[in-house]
Amino acid sequence: MKTRLVVVILLLVVVPTALLSVMAGRALRNREAVLQQGLELAAMNAINGVAAQVNQDLARNLEHVRLALAQCIARGGEYKDLEAVAKQLKTQRPMVNDALVFMNPWGFVYPDIEKPDAGGRSRAEVVVPALRRAIVTSPGSNSFARFTIADGSYCFAPVEGKKDLYVGFRVDPEGFRKQLVERLGLGSKGGFTVVAEGPDFTVVPPGGRLPGEIIVSDSLDGDATVERDNDHVAGGPGEKPLATGRLQKPFDHIRLSAYVSSPGEAGRAAEYEGKLYVWGIVLLALAVLSGVCLIVGDAITEIRRARSQSDFVIGVSHDLRTPLASMRMLAESLYTDHVADPEKRRKFLGTIMKESERLGQLIERVLFFVRFGQDALVFHPQRTGLGQLVNLGTHAFLSSKLHTGGPEPKIQVRIQPDLPHVMADETALVQVVLNLLDNAWKYGSDPRGGADRGVEVDVAAWRGRRHLIGVTRTWVRMSVTDHGAGIGRKHLRRVFRKYYRVPGSAAMNVSGVGLGLALCRHIVANHGGWIEAKSEPGKGSTFSIYLPAEGMPESD
Repeated sequence: MKTRLVVVILLLVVVPTALLSVMAGRALRNREAVLQQGLELAAMNAINGVAAQVNQDLARNLEHVRLALAQCIARGGEYKDLEAVAKQLKTQRPMVNDALVFMNPWGFVYPDIEKPDAGGRSRAEVVVPALRRAIVTSPGSNSFARFTIADGSYCFAPVEGKKDLYVGFRVDPEGFRKQLVERLGLGSKGGFTVVAEGPDFTVVPPGGRLPGEIIVSDSLDGDATVERDNDHVAGGPGEKPLATGRLQKPFDHIRLSAYVSSPGEAGRAAEYEGKLYVWGIVLLALAVLSGVCLIVGDAITEIRRARSQSDFVIGVSHDLRTPLASMRMLAESLYTDHVADPEKRRKFLGTIMKESERLGQLIERVLFFVRFGQDALVFHPQRTGLGQLVNLGTHAFLSSKLHTGGPEPKIQVRIQPDLPHVMADETALVQVVLNLLDNAWKYGSDPRGGADRGVEVDVAAWRGRRHLIGVTRTWVRMSVTDHGAGIGRKHLRRVFRKYYRVPGSAAMNVSGVGLGLALCRHIVANHGGWIEAKSEPGKGSTFSIYLPAEGMPESD
């Protein structure tokens, strides 16, 4: 039985729960992967958005420069006119540093950058080759030419209707930095911080987190030098960007990286999620263990119940066999005319009647237990006196014990005069009296081996409340007291459970299956009352039932 029970628990509880735990773990990991992919995709979209906005800013500035210079050239394009337009563009457009006009392949029309610098080298020697390479590598004749050299970044575009004529500007580093910061701020939403990194600088949006320990440079010039901890590049040690990208030419040397805005919160969230997962597994394991314990407990209870029922059947068979054997022996003596004396015959017949009465009481008691076990008890209450029922039950109990040949029970009954009546099923209440007397008699022997002090029965009226918040009313109380070994507090709370027996009962050779007190509680509760037990180890026990008095007023 136990082996089968363990196998059933393993197959129906432990194995499915373990599989569910594994599936739950995989589901959580898959969910984390999906969330991570979604986060990376959102970060990549943010980077692409920043790059597109920066490219549009450059394109708008270049278009404005092209239109202004093209109109000036169309009006004649003298040097002083180009110079005036260039100054105006520099004032209106913070990203425009120098406006330039280039005729391919001859050189710059404006400004004059042929003059050598202090090192003996002119700007034209640096810019012209780079511009020609950009023009050659442009995908089409109308494409922009963008490039970065040592002295800065340039953007050029062809003038419509003017073959080989290009206009453009050199990007102002400070103006571009401010525009870049603004675009980074707009792109740093949704929990991201988009950071721009060049060879020697890092730019973060306003209020953004500076990853790692980087000193920000205010310059975007290629010749700028800044101090920088190379071990703590953007993201810091151990922190990787969610996504990376680059700006378009001429700033393709600038990398865009998206980081979590609050890594501490993200770390704590991950830590909490890990703890939640661990606690979920722990709680699941506890739930499994609790379920297993409940199943095992129920199984053990059922096993004990089955054994108790078996013991009950054996006990009933033994109790029925004794009066039946006595009645059969007397009946055979009468049937075979072995007893000729009329007085003896009359005595034998009286004994048979008493045994049959005792047998009927025993059968009635057995039927009560059976109906109680099946929850099929039906009560028919009527107005009666509890003292009268106590006398009937005591008489029946004494009669049953006298015919067993054992010592006569010592029962002292005290009934208060003029007791109020109760509404009760007489047969059921007599069974309560019998059960309480039987328990008191079986467990009431003096544990110290002294003289048997017997059983005391007290019936009296009692006025009070059943609960603290209940109403005050009159009750009729019956108390049965023995002077036996008593019951410990631990077991006193359980004695009214079905099939529960105080440990040690079997060792004391006390018969029973643990149904008597449970039956008493069921009967009394269905009569609107309650039963309670008081006991002190070594001094005996008192069981009391309370029934509502009939026709007595209630008060608050």
